[in-house]
Amino acid sequence: MGVLKSESRNRLIVEISAPGVDVEQAGSGLEKIVLSSLRRGAFVASSGAEFTRLTVAGSTITAEATPGTSLRFIGRGGRLLRAVSTNLGSYRATGIEGYVRVEAIRDDGARAWSQPFFISWR
Repeated sequence: MGVLKSESRNRLIVEISAPGVDVEQAGSGLEKIVLSSLRRGAFVASSGAEFTRLTVAGSTITAEATPGTSLRFIGRGGRLLRAVSTNLGSYRATGIEGYVRVEAIRDDGARAWSQPFFISWR
């Protein structure tokens, strides 16, 4: 996992973890990777906590974070859908949530937030 920080004056500061990407090797191609992830919503915000896995299988959203982390699944309006006191948890969408996002809370208070998974039944 690599971390990119751009701290140039008068420029956007970006910090991104890119699983499977060697940031030093990616060079100028890294910009395309970062922009592609941003456009797809495939990124998370973090104050230090980390997700190690976010997956969707059918109507089930599964999240895993680093050890010492608990998880919360949040729906529309900030409604708590499910909380687990371990670093691995799942939530099965019922269709009334509007969206589900995942919050990881490390024991020291650091957090990570997923992008919302929008729920639609077809």
